[in-house]
Amino acid sequence: RGEVRCGKYRLPRESPSSPRKRGSMDEAVAGHSMFAGVVARLQILMKRPTVYILAAKPRGTLYVGVTSNLVRRIWEHREGTTGGFTARHCVKRLVWYEQHETMRSAIAREKLLKRWLRPWKFELIRTTNPKWRDLWPDIIGRARAGNPAN
Repeated sequence: RGEVRCGKYRLPRESPSSPRKRGSMDEAVAGHSMFAGVVARLQILMKRPTVYILAAKPRGTLYVGVTSNLVRRIWEHREGTTGGFTARHCVKRLVWYEQHETMRSAIAREKLLKRWLRPWKFELIRTTNPKWRDLWPDIIGRARAGNPAN
């Protein structure tokens, strides 16, 4: 079929001949000098082992992951460049993250969280993010989404 189902929405499926190409985050901001410096600072700041939880909606489908570069990885999930579970289930809202000193400790924590029951994960999110806000604007340094001036 020519579409992809994402929750209640039907999105057109991109064909290989589609003129729109998804590149890297670096390519996406290359033409925007206003954001290039911000992204460079964020990449340095966020290149720490991090465990994160994404949600489709409050108390919805969850995804637990680990990365060494939170900004890049969340951007990949949001843009759908990686495919897989998060793209199939429209899981794009960053609701919790925890930074670690070593990748070994981050991976151990991720494995532990993946074994947790859903109510335990909900409680973990509720303790730091009771309204299930998307934390993406916070990690890229903006107070509110849609306000690129900040």
